[in-house]
Amino acid sequence: CGCDVNGSLSTVCDITTGQCLCRENVTGRTCDRCQSGFFGLQSGRSCQPCGCSRSGSESELCDEDGQCHCKEGVAGVRCDHCSHGYYGYQDINCTACICDHTGGNCDPNSGECVCPPNTEGDTCNRCETGYWDHNRTTGCKACSCSASGSSSPQCDLLSGQCPCTDGFSGRSCDWCAPGYYGYPACSACSCDVAGTNETFCSKTLGVCECGRTGECVCKTGVSGRRCEECVSGWFALSDQNPNGCSECFCSGLSRDCEEQGGLTRVPISIGRSPDILSLVSLSSLQSVKSGVYQHGAEMLLDTQQLNTSGLVGPLYWRLPAQVEGDQLMSYGGLLSYIITFYAEDGSGLSNQEPQVLMRGGTLRKHIIYTDMVAPSNGIGTQQDIKLMEHKWKYFNSVSQRAVTHADFLSVLNNIQYILIKASYGTGLQQSRISNITMERAVSAESGDLQERAKLIESCLCPPGYSGLSCQECAAGFFRQPQSELPPQSLKTMTVRPCVQCRCNNHSASCNPETGHCQDCKHHTSGRSCDICAPGYYGNISGSASDCSLCACPLTHNR
Repeated sequence: CGCDVNGSLSTVCDITTGQCLCRENVTGRTCDRCQSGFFGLQSGRSCQPCGCSRSGSESELCDEDGQCHCKEGVAGVRCDHCSHGYYGYQDINCTACICDHTGGNCDPNSGECVCPPNTEGDTCNRCETGYWDHNRTTGCKACSCSASGSSSPQCDLLSGQCPCTDGFSGRSCDWCAPGYYGYPACSACSCDVAGTNETFCSKTLGVCECGRTGECVCKTGVSGRRCEECVSGWFALSDQNPNGCSECFCSGLSRDCEEQGGLTRVPISIGRSPDILSLVSLSSLQSVKSGVYQHGAEMLLDTQQLNTSGLVGPLYWRLPAQVEGDQLMSYGGLLSYIITFYAEDGSGLSNQEPQVLMRGGTLRKHIIYTDMVAPSNGIGTQQDIKLMEHKWKYFNSVSQRAVTHADFLSVLNNIQYILIKASYGTGLQQSRISNITMERAVSAESGDLQERAKLIESCLCPPGYSGLSCQECAAGFFRQPQSELPPQSLKTMTVRPCVQCRCNNHSASCNPETGHCQDCKHHTSGRSCDICAPGYYGNISGSASDCSLCACPLTHNR
């Protein structure tokens, strides 16, 4: 039958004629259109009367939207009033205005020439004060400038933009500008960009949004109404830090630290000694120097001269012992170098391997790596690696999570090796590395105008510990032997505890690593000042009179 769902009462039609049963004011075999003088079937409503004015419209018909077909000079959905430029709507027609100087505008009843709304001038050619967007037909629009947010009620005549005072924004200056809150007062948020969550900040404007109460949204390690201070146990507020502040590392021994002042960073040149750099692979770390030559300022690898026995996978330059051990003062600095390679093909699987690896730690060892876009074949590429945890990851880890602050500093506290990739592309022929430097924070001299080094912590250490990060044993203390520590405790410690020197009260100093007593007093000697010196005898009990002079009448009494 094909009965229209909007116009028919059912889907059933006459079995002879096919005529569907139509709703009121609907016609057609399938009930798919309104009767003459009605509209709106396809809108889902029933057909509504057009209601066209008999005097103002050409016919009783209207379109699907209900618009009647008006005579000249007549307007309106039902053609029931004069259009612009006409006046005197009567039962017959409207009369044209004779008002060229007012843009054809006249009183719709009397025909008197009048300016369009909100205009002025002999020819109605300008907007009244507080209005804009002049139109000869429709007049001008209101500026609607906010009394509290704008400096004048007059807006720009073309754009309508009101002149906003500081802290206000919007076309009408009726809402607070970025970095302000609480319309209509619009007070400054004054959020510290370094400490505020980046989602709420504009790097272009250098300001951050805040809540309705003026409270700024802080990064993880930051607090304060303006996100201007580090939370307890954190330090060094910095806009470069995704967390705002860094956690106090303090070798896991303290949560009380501050940023060390009076430091500057200096680049330490690496690999310029007479000894050439060695090559290793990740599979064995066995150093190989065949095929490696010093070529001016560069270290050069010629793969034709390389003995590859024991080397499996991509090759890495191993940096010298100069960068090993305690490198905590390099935190926040740069590891820089220039790498160049020549290969048959610049692409290959080796390009997917990590470019820089670092292994270190004291009780727990970590291998971490960072990566960047591989250099191009035959083009020297400068790489500047930031020695901060945010772009470093755990090697051979499934999670791909960033290295924690504590683990990164633990690695820097005792670096075992740093490797820089030498192998790139397919069919490597030659690799070169040069200009290797590693920045280190040192005390700035008086009058030094260099930028001060930040991010170096200074901890309040517990008794027995010293160093900016409590990484050293204080005088009179040494590292407790690992054999004395419960195995479970090693999983939570960053460093072995420092314990008092065991010198039986005969010395106040010992080797900080071995505990071997130094400068034994009271005529004692031995690792723990636990035996009498030659020429003396007695039992060691911790008293100054433990050892007495032998009575034997010899030069070397024994």
